[in-house]
Amino acid sequence: MKNRLQVGGLALITHAIKESNVGKVVKLVSFIGSRKSKNWGTRDDFWLIECDDFEISYFNPSKPIPMHPAQHLMPLGDDKGIELYGLREEIMTRHDKEAV
Repeated sequence: MKNRLQVGGLALITHAIKESNVGKVVKLVSFIGSRKSKNWGTRDDFWLIECDDFEISYFNPSKPIPMHPAQHLMPLGDDKGIELYGLREEIMTRHDKEAV
């Protein structure tokens, strides 16, 4: 199944500079786009996220921004998310599958 990260969706953090963020479920607020990662030194697609206890690791020193690279976010509700965590927010009905 292809990546289903979408605004308003939930995602699991699979990798993070701050280990305490790994395994947290976040809400995807908006797609930021491609940015140079100061921590990894690569260019990645980033998402603005919401999480009650997210420790910010990517930021402009004058204004912390809770964001995370897309490659380290697993959308919940897809086949793998359902298999691992039993979350079913995005399960398609037969009608939805026919429309795709």
